[in-house]
Amino acid sequence: MLQQLLQLMAEGQGSTAVPGLAARLGVSPALVEQMIEQLVRLGYLQAVEPGCGQSACSHCSQAGSCTAQAHVRLWAVTPKGRQWVRQRSA
Repeated sequence: MLQQLLQLMAEGQGSTAVPGLAARLGVSPALVEQMIEQLVRLGYLQAVEPGCGQSACSHCSQAGSCTAQAHVRLWAVTPKGRQWVRQRSA
């Protein structure tokens, strides 16, 4: 199931928010959170800081779609994770 989760995240198709991933996998959001933590520990995912780091959001053209204010957690599939997905998909 870790592989399925990583593949969904690598493909980036559909919702990659925890509730959406949980629904696609047919598991609870809590289990998806645990699997994400495991994938981070294995080096297949890494946490990404949202936003650009600027404090002048009101003047930014992306302010309406920016995640800096939304208190969301973001992850990126690492090169190691992409390689793992490719190897398992072949």
